[in-house]
Amino acid sequence: MAVTPIDLYASFLRLRQDGRVHAEQPVFDAERDGWQVMTFHVETDADVHGDHWEIHTAADEVVACLTGGIRLCLRPRQPGEAEERRSGSR
Repeated sequence: MAVTPIDLYASFLRLRQDGRVHAEQPVFDAERDGWQVMTFHVETDADVHGDHWEIHTAADEVVACLTGGIRLCLRPRQPGEAEERRSGSR
């Protein structure tokens, strides 16, 4: 069986609920089952649209920083609640 490398900078790796795994074109679709895994190379705020909020109403997101540092700002769920800020470096 030949092994074909998958470029996670160019494809999603979709982990389906039935146990199958597929490399697919990067498309954000809340209707897809399972999990989507992708890597991003980030050097500036512009690389991750750091100038505006991102929201996932139908899904959760896991963020892992492999090298360098990261700052996440979590918007409050209810008006009047405080914003949470999480920072870390590796």
